Amino acid sequence: MDKKKKIRRIIAIVTPIVLLFFIFVPIFKTVNEYYGATAYSCIAYTIVKWDRTDGEGDKVNSTVVYWFPENTKRFEELWRIRH
Repeated sequence: MDKKKKIRRIIAIVTPIVLLFFIFVPIFKTVNEYYGATAYSCIAYTIVKWDRTDGEGDKVNSTVVYWFPENTKRFEELWRIRH
């Protein structure tokens, strides 16, 4: 193989791996003390660890995965979806 074909093959292998990394690996962390939540986000989903009390005074400690398009919503909307 010549040099151009090797470079094309490497690019063809590396590009999908990099894209999948950014789509499925959570790289953003958000902490919201008011809602008692910590979120780890990527393009495809958001993982939210809830650590708060609900409206009736019960403690809520849970981890929920919100898939696209719900992962783009604010904490208030995610809390309403959860409860």
